[in-house]
Amino acid sequence: EETYSSEKVALAPGDALMLYTDGISESQDCGSNQYGEERLMKLLATADSLPASQLIKRCLEDVKGFRNGNAQSDDMTMLVVRRRK
Repeated sequence: EETYSSEKVALAPGDALMLYTDGISESQDCGSNQYGEERLMKLLATADSLPASQLIKRCLEDVKGFRNGNAQSDDMTMLVVRRRK
């Protein structure tokens, strides 16, 4: 039996919440190196002013560039919610 909990988080103006599947962080290049959460966090830190749709686009482009032609082996799903400034 699964146990779930809930939590409330207040987003300040400009904050974003990103939910993603492991297909993003576990994407692999031709050498079987994973994209990883650290790389995703670095990308997010440089894109803090982008609208949600552009943030998703930038992430998907970065993952594709990282894979460098290697086929995607898992689904990739992202949801970004950004509170307006």
